Amino acid sequence: MITLHDLKQIALITDIPIMSDETIETISKEISIHHCFTLLEIGTAIGYSSLSLAHLHPHLNITTLEKDEDRHFEALKYKQQLDVRNQVSMICQDAFEYVPKHLMDCIILDGAKASNQRFFQRYFPFLKTSGVMIIDNIDFHGVREQDINHRSRQFRKMIHKLSAFEEWIMSQNHINVEKINVGDGLLKITHKHHDESFYGKI
Repeated sequence: MITLHDLKQIALITDIPIMSDETIETISKEISIHHCFTLLEIGTAIGYSSLSLAHLHPHLNITTLEKDEDRHFEALKYKQQLDVRNQVSMICQDAFEYVPKHLMDCIILDGAKASNQRFFQRYFPFLKTSGVMIIDNIDFHGVREQDINHRSRQFRKMIHKLSAFEEWIMSQNHINVEKINVGDGLLKITHKHHDESFYGKI
């Protein structure tokens, strides 16, 4: 019988990117703080993050999307052994085609980094007003713009897009954005709540 530790080792050996333990711990705390019962994850990979969060939160129902069929079917294999409470629904579909059936308490964006802005614009409307959105790997393995001159043109373009997205998201006035320096960098995004006492005086 496989364990989560075994799954982590498989990912490391096969060079499949997974969330760090520190990142999963941070997201787990946010799930508790925001009393989350539903979670949508963009980017299943082999299922390590969704299966880990399900293990930590027995009440949590998780939907996770993966467009790569090989990764999806590999994740399903691990789900059969690790998802003992059947909390995780794994869907093989492009995230730009999927439409959630209801609003979510927590949304994790961990798909193609160059598409973060499109992911945010598509899925933030599906976040409950009391919910939290987490964007993982905002620093892309700690790579900074000043360190990329020797990298490929495609890689440099992606890093520039990540930087441009971070600048754009920080400029949005209708949301709260907090950068959390764990793992490869997280962005925590929540709705701004109107001051009801102020509006009551109008």
